[in-house]
Amino acid sequence: MAKIKGVCHNYDGCDKAAEKIVQEAEKSNFVCEECGKPLYPIKKGPKPAGDGKRIATLIAIFGGAASVIGGIVYGIVFGVQKSRENAEAERIEIARQDSIRAAEAAEQARLDSIKALEEAAEAARLAEEAAAAAEQARLDSIKAAEEAAKAVKKVSKGSLDYGKWSGAWKNGQPNGTGTMTYTKEHLIDSRDPKKRVAQPGDYIIGEFSNGRLVQGKWFDASNNVKGSIIIGK
Repeated sequence: MAKIKGVCHNYDGCDKAAEKIVQEAEKSNFVCEECGKPLYPIKKGPKPAGDGKRIATLIAIFGGAASVIGGIVYGIVFGVQKSRENAEAERIEIARQDSIRAAEAAEQARLDSIKALEEAAEAARLAEEAAAAAEQARLDSIKAAEEAAKAVKKVSKGSLDYGKWSGAWKNGQPNGTGTMTYTKEHLIDSRDPKKRVAQPGDYIIGEFSNGRLVQGKWFDASNNVKGSIIIGK
């Protein structure tokens, strides 16, 4: 198949176009062998009459204009490309700053989580101490109740045929501080020089030792003071 001649007009991206190199290619594939852009066929015709220099000048003018246009186009394309590069750089910087802020937020969240765990551990420790203290108080209360029960049992130990004793006992006799309430007439103490006798309902609040009155205050059944008694041990 016959080839036809043509030139490439891709002045911004093709050296053959910039140098106005004439190429030959088949009509079915009439593209630039360098950049692949379509070729523009060179029209054949009779050589125009006139000054050859005018034709050369016109060619130079058109060629210069094409170069200027190509430069303008290149400048526009370069500017667009530069703008795109700047926009991409700005987008990357924004993404970097966002990544830094996200990392800082994650670190702060980690520190807050550690602090919360420490506070929870401290609260658990205090709760354990409070529970231990409560348990100890419960055990102390049980112990105190047991000791009180023993004391009551000790106080209740023994009996008298002439009265009721509220106090500690020793060897079945009133011993210590307490109250002796007489249920029948009875000599208060054989060592009493006055030989005072208590009547039913009388009571003495004082100190006894092995069943004998040491000292105390004597009341009648109506809570009237009948006197003070001091005998000694």
